[in-house]
Amino acid sequence: MIEADANLFLQDFGLSVTAGAVSGIGVLDQNSEIVLGGQVISVEYSLTCISSLFGNLKYGDAVIVNGVNYTVQHQPMRLDDGLFCMVSLQKA
Repeated sequence: MIEADANLFLQDFGLSVTAGAVSGIGVLDQNSEIVLGGQVISVEYSLTCISSLFGNLKYGDAVIVNGVNYTVQHQPMRLDDGLFCMVSLQKA
């Protein structure tokens, strides 16, 4: 029931998210750009998603968001009551 309520919350802005055999919905934001010598070296993204589905991701895990491949950069950070988490991603 709680996951269904969380999906309702994410569905307006959410994109399809797949990590291994797990699929769900998440909201992807461009978090920051790392610039060196005037060139963008990397861009980090943050994915807000349901902790029970994606809260156990680890550094280096592959995640597909809306058909685009990403790599997990940091262990997910649980938000507020832990229903949602934020995962730091980088395009693969």
